[in-house]
Amino acid sequence: MAADLVQLTNLALVRRNEVQRISMIQRLADRLMHVAPECCAVAMVAEQYQKVRQQVAHEYLELVAEICKEKVSSPENLVDLLKKGITQLRRAVPHLEVCLSIAGEGVQRGQELGRTVVTHFTLVLGTPQSVQTVRGLTEELDKIGNRIAMLDHTSWEKIEPSILDLMRDEGTIIIQRNLSAMAEELGKQQKMKSTLFTKAMKEMVAWWAVATPESKEQLNELAIKIEQRVPDAYDKALSSGNGSTEENLAIFAKEYDEERKKLSDSPISESESLTRKLQKMKSSVTVERLLQSVAQSAKERHATLHASYEETMINVKAVSRDKFEESEGVTWKFKLRSGAFKAYDEDRSAEVERHYQSWLRDGKPTAKDKRRYTIEIKVDKRGRRKKPGVPEDPEAGEVEPYSFDRYSLDFLLMTQKNIEGHGGMRNVNRLHGETVAQKLTKDYFNAIKDYTKKLQELFESTGEAVTLMSSEDRQAFEFRVQNVANDATGTFKEFLEVAIMVNITDVIDDVTAMLGAKTEDLGIDENLKALKLDDVLNQLRETHAVLPKSVVLKWDSLRVLKKNHLLRTRGPLSKTKQEHLVVARRKSIMRCTAFMLELGDDDATKSRFRQQAGAFLLATLKGEVENHQAQAQPQMVLTMLKSVVTWQCQLQDFVLTCREWLEADVKAAAKSSYAEMARLLEVLKLVENVARELTVENGDLLRSEVQKMVMSTTAQRVVTLLEKGDYHRAAPNVLVPLRAKFKPHKTFDKELTSLLKPVYDKQCLSDVSALNKLVEWLVAFCEGCKDLSMPEWVMNKDQAEALRMLDASLNLNDEHKLREAVVLARRTERDTKLDELYNRALDRLKELKHLPSGWQVGELIGDDADGKMLSKPDITGATKNLFQQLFDVTKSQILTRDRAGAVPRGYQVEQVISVQNADSWSSYSDMLTKVVTDCSRVPSSAPIQDWASYNGQISTFGLSQTILNKCNLPPLTANANEFLLFHGTKADAASLIAENHFDMAYACKDGLFGAGLYFAENSSKSDEYVKPSKEGLFPIILCRVALGRINYCAEKDPVANPGRTALQDSCSTGGYHSVLGDRKKVRGTFREFIVYDNFQVYPQFIVWYRRLG
Repeated sequence: MAADLVQLTNLALVRRNEVQRISMIQRLADRLMHVAPECCAVAMVAEQYQKVRQQVAHEYLELVAEICKEKVSSPENLVDLLKKGITQLRRAVPHLEVCLSIAGEGVQRGQELGRTVVTHFTLVLGTPQSVQTVRGLTEELDKIGNRIAMLDHTSWEKIEPSILDLMRDEGTIIIQRNLSAMAEELGKQQKMKSTLFTKAMKEMVAWWAVATPESKEQLNELAIKIEQRVPDAYDKALSSGNGSTEENLAIFAKEYDEERKKLSDSPISESESLTRKLQKMKSSVTVERLLQSVAQSAKERHATLHASYEETMINVKAVSRDKFEESEGVTWKFKLRSGAFKAYDEDRSAEVERHYQSWLRDGKPTAKDKRRYTIEIKVDKRGRRKKPGVPEDPEAGEVEPYSFDRYSLDFLLMTQKNIEGHGGMRNVNRLHGETVAQKLTKDYFNAIKDYTKKLQELFESTGEAVTLMSSEDRQAFEFRVQNVANDATGTFKEFLEVAIMVNITDVIDDVTAMLGAKTEDLGIDENLKALKLDDVLNQLRETHAVLPKSVVLKWDSLRVLKKNHLLRTRGPLSKTKQEHLVVARRKSIMRCTAFMLELGDDDATKSRFRQQAGAFLLATLKGEVENHQAQAQPQMVLTMLKSVVTWQCQLQDFVLTCREWLEADVKAAAKSSYAEMARLLEVLKLVENVARELTVENGDLLRSEVQKMVMSTTAQRVVTLLEKGDYHRAAPNVLVPLRAKFKPHKTFDKELTSLLKPVYDKQCLSDVSALNKLVEWLVAFCEGCKDLSMPEWVMNKDQAEALRMLDASLNLNDEHKLREAVVLARRTERDTKLDELYNRALDRLKELKHLPSGWQVGELIGDDADGKMLSKPDITGATKNLFQQLFDVTKSQILTRDRAGAVPRGYQVEQVISVQNADSWSSYSDMLTKVVTDCSRVPSSAPIQDWASYNGQISTFGLSQTILNKCNLPPLTANANEFLLFHGTKADAASLIAENHFDMAYACKDGLFGAGLYFAENSSKSDEYVKPSKEGLFPIILCRVALGRINYCAEKDPVANPGRTALQDSCSTGGYHSVLGDRKKVRGTFREFIVYDNFQVYPQFIVWYRRLG
């Protein structure tokens, strides 16, 4: 970094980077000091840089001195010399600001340059342009000199006064000569030469700085005369229509204004300029002519447009509104490479339309051979490129300029493809022709547009002219223009009436866009609102007229229809008429909504619309309710109500009318013994829909007393049907959604169940099959309601099935059947009788499996009757501490060859799991009984009274019974020499043993005492064979072991004497049940306990622990 910093002092770099400041270098050096304190380059760099900057500044000043010595022989030489000198001084200034000691030298060089200019200034006196240039440069030189002098704290002697002194004599002569020429030209009565004035003024600009007060006064007097003569000449040119003179005077005025500003001591505003005066004159004449032209043709044009309006209105009124949007004719277009669409010619378009209609008649088939059609199109070949590689054939003759290419049209994809192979697949479009409304109004609207264009030209021209006029003239012009606008108001009102009636808004937008701000003067905005309001309300009245009451045809009328084969068509015709009415009403409502959005903040017009539309729709609603049309067409009523809410009409009368109508319908549907309950459901749904559209609560349309009556009547009707066995008419799929409409549900539920209980009690005593059907109905009804449970006095279907299965399985004493019944009962809701049988079944299972009394059989079974009866609850608290004591008491520091590493300092019990495996326990329990029986045949084999002959009592004996009592487990069976012993294993094997029991296939065949299951009385002994889990915990299984009759072995080498096989055979056929290998006696290590039947062992606990130290 220090090297980079020193590089900044390079002279070449300084020249290229003249804006560099010494402060920046200082900051860089300071940063270097922070990064590398041992580097002390700050002062050296600053000093060096100062010297370099001083050297550069001195070089620039020397260049100024050399420039001053150059020979000057022409005005151009002087201008170049001055520019070069100023450039070098400007370059020196940044360096002088740093090196103040040589700022005085800079002042001297600047003064020297100024004296050189003054000395040779007489060379430029003959060229005004050079005089102006030198004056500008000397002003810049004075600014630079002042800046340098301030650095040196000295004064700068200005150059400009000396220049002005040299200019004064010559300038006075030139100014006076030009002023005299201008005065002489103005004195002539004939046409004056405008070029003389501009030439003279341009020549005086360079010398005007030395003009005398008398000369300035004389110029002002001449300017007054010029500004009087030119407008007079311009007025004559406008009157005579002399365009060339008019144009020349406008050009002169513009040039005159430019030079006059340069020769004026005070600024001249734009409004006072000669150009603006001429513009005012021309605009006034132009607008006057336009006003006269429009006024002359206005009456005739208004009469013509009025006649066209009347004719158009007659044609429009002769057509129904729903026909306006129908189009006449179809045009087909295909897409070009450019992306634009081009229309087929008339014949081809008609041919494509015939094919398209044929495809529609066939049902729009999707098969390729039935959706594609071929046409031929005449193609101009002259613009096509020739294929590369094909030589010209001189004998081929002239090529036809046109050809007929075959195209395949696919109406499913709406594409076309040239079969001849030219180009790719192109899109095609089917476009409708003009609508009926467009065709009827086209000529009239075009005439309106032409007329609007004329007015637009008038208003634009008037607008430009008004800005140039005086206040009096402006008022007069605006008054005349307003008269023209007033005359046109009636015409535009008629136009708006037609456009609104046929709902063509595009033409209204076009006309208002052309008129711009004048639409307000013409009253278009107000008329448009008023006419639209009347039209949308008229359309609303037409489409929402009250429908007549349906009349049943008499037999005579029916016979006439039958005779003329029209009876079948009456239904479809009536349906089609109804559909057309729905569409017409929807269109009118959509149009009214759009009109409300257009009004924006016009609250007055909105209020009028709401008042009139609301009153009319209310009358329609009342009429249709009286004629029973509201019941027949509820969707029409909902649409009507949604509209009045959207338009924010007064809703109170609508709510009252709907309440009277709906309450009457609900009562009739609830009380009728003939109508299905589905009819009541339909009416209640309609109540909800009406409430939603009116944004009110159901209670506003259906009072509480009416709702209570309906619920009570419905409940009585349902119970009557069920009592008769008519489950079809009281089906839950109808009653459930009907109940959902009642508020609150509980009132109906209470009424229904109170009426149903006597029927249920009666059938319980008489008809069991009917009772089953009733229960099934109740179950289906409650399931459908979701939030309704079965009555307390009724068992549901699952409860009944569970009760039946429990009773049957208890009588069979079948374990699997009992488990299935228990699982089903667990899944059902609680019931007193069911609970009694459920508990009996659990007790029976406990008896069958010989399970401990402390085990929860229900938890063992779980939710799967076929699964294992297994549970592994955690043991915590004080009981868990007993296991820690057991590990501590039975721990020994003896090291054997089976241990890898040193004996741990201790063990910390982290988790104890009680294994509750019903199958394993059952097998163990059976084996335990057998061992007791076997031992009873051999006196003193169990229990062992004298453990001294076995080298002492088993170490776990002391705490075992305490642990089992705390865990609510059966005590150890002394008559089978049953003990709790340790068994060490791998982490993943511990859970497998708990779930699947010990497997003799994994017994150690190379064990010292043969292929058996090995157990220890010391925790440290079993710790030799454990493997940790991922969490670093070790497992030991604390097992119940039925040792039975023990074969005591204290041989040093039991493999040799008596041998593994002999030990195993002693237990399998020799009357013993286990082997006690006393290695403690012969080797001083541990006693080991071996059984050769896995059912003599039950894995009672899994203890997870950590090693300490």
